[in-house]
Amino acid sequence: AGTSGVMVYAKGNVSGPEIFRLALLMMVTAFVVILVVALPWWSLVGEPLVR
Repeated sequence: AGTSGVMVYAKGNVSGPEIFRLALLMMVTAFVVILVVALPWWSLVGEPLVR
């Protein structure tokens, strides 16, 4: 998050649980993107990840 994230949290604009929920959402989104985009991509370029 960097310095701006620390400043926003320190000023009380967001709570700890809100940050946790957002981080969890971002992690799940990244995992889905990897499954939907990255894994098929390697098969398309001829390097499947499973044999």
